[in-house]
Amino acid sequence: MRRFLLFLLCLLPATFQSSAQLEAWFDYKVFHIPGEGPYVETHLNFTGTSVSYATQADSTLIAQVETTVIIKKGADIVDFRKIVVSSPAFSANTIVDFMDMQRFKLVNGNYHFEIELRDLNQATSTPEVLNQSFSIAHDEKEPFISDITFVKAYSAVKENTELSKSGVNILPYVNTYFPSHLDALIIYAEIYGTQDIFGKGEKFALSCSILNEDGQVANNQGRLKRTEAAAVVPVLQTFDISELRSGNYMVMIEVRNRENELVVSKAISFFRNKYVENPTSSELELIDVDKSFVADYTTREEMLEHIQCLHPIATGVERITIENQMEVADLILMQQYFYHFWARRNSDAPQAEWMTYLKEVEKVQKAYGTRNKKGYETDRGRIYLQYGPPNTLVERRFPEGVWPYEIWHYYDLGAMHDRRFLFYDPTGVQADYELLHSDVPGEIQNFDWKDIMRSQQGFNTSDDHMNNNNQNQNVSFDYAELETLFYSPR
Repeated sequence: MRRFLLFLLCLLPATFQSSAQLEAWFDYKVFHIPGEGPYVETHLNFTGTSVSYATQADSTLIAQVETTVIIKKGADIVDFRKIVVSSPAFSANTIVDFMDMQRFKLVNGNYHFEIELRDLNQATSTPEVLNQSFSIAHDEKEPFISDITFVKAYSAVKENTELSKSGVNILPYVNTYFPSHLDALIIYAEIYGTQDIFGKGEKFALSCSILNEDGQVANNQGRLKRTEAAAVVPVLQTFDISELRSGNYMVMIEVRNRENELVVSKAISFFRNKYVENPTSSELELIDVDKSFVADYTTREEMLEHIQCLHPIATGVERITIENQMEVADLILMQQYFYHFWARRNSDAPQAEWMTYLKEVEKVQKAYGTRNKKGYETDRGRIYLQYGPPNTLVERRFPEGVWPYEIWHYYDLGAMHDRRFLFYDPTGVQADYELLHSDVPGEIQNFDWKDIMRSQQGFNTSDDHMNNNNQNQNVSFDYAELETLFYSPR
């Protein structure tokens, strides 16, 4: 599997967007038709956001890439195709990747690809050529297995197309990288010649497994079933990789006889990038941050500050890692952890996720930061970052008979409804407000909050201030209002 990067210079006025690079992923697979011979299937997947689009009469957008594929055997050209690959018609908000698939009937031998791409919606572009060698060497007298294809999606065949194989439409996944948000890995392959060795309709053992770097079955992802021999035995297998940790793995297909002896096998490697809550140091070391957004943070002090501001939204395990490991980590490990933290939350756009949060951090710094505390370190700043802004907020800066306070009320807080936070300032200087009480599980629940709030005047908390006519009427009123506003915010 290879990647193109075509550097494009200018843009036609009719195009929707400018792109610095045309990006396409290329792969090929060798299959076989019994009685006819082998064929090579090429897969080109174009990154939708990397190409330029022409606006159509109906305001939809279409990309067009001129694709030239030349197959040589030695100095001889054995096949040549030049086609224009058009994307589906998109709206500006629904641009996705698109692909092209071609099949070339060949014989055993050594070959060479020359593939050239040109974005037709660019005014001037110099194509870049990919050169890749490959070979075909199938002995039809022995059983063998086709190349293994990673599958993005599949469906039953209603009408044969270039995607159809053995009654199933196969849409290839043109990559060997499986990011965190993908929970399933699907493979397709074909086994040939089993009827010649086992006899038509006879059973043989078919094993499909995911192996780790030690050659052991990973996370119980091994499948063994008895299968009937035939001229072509299709293999379509789905693996659950939701709990597969980051690392290099291999999918292995094996055909075994009744004595459990290996007859033939085929393998393909892939890399899993799983952003787990508690990554190991070796998993973090797999992250290449050199070309990521975190590479812009070049000092340990800056990186540590960005990591520390994650406390309000970090899980309990993540907070332990931040406090115990990141405090003493070197810059590179900090960068890797920081990238991992945001990729775990949005593997498609970790930088965008971070920048959105950073704006909120800057907002609470301005609103709640003090001389001694960063905004995110204050109780109000932490609650704001963790839960978002309240639906209603009551402020009483100079109440009589109770400490200055704020009541934050949330209509909906995840699966919870009608939740409150009471902040107060027992210092009276109004620099910072502490969280005194909340009815949110996991937060401070101080059932003496009423008495603590009334202690501002040093009252005997056993007094009934509501019925004591000797008390200042403002004190009674402010205390009554506090209770009313907490239980019935407005």
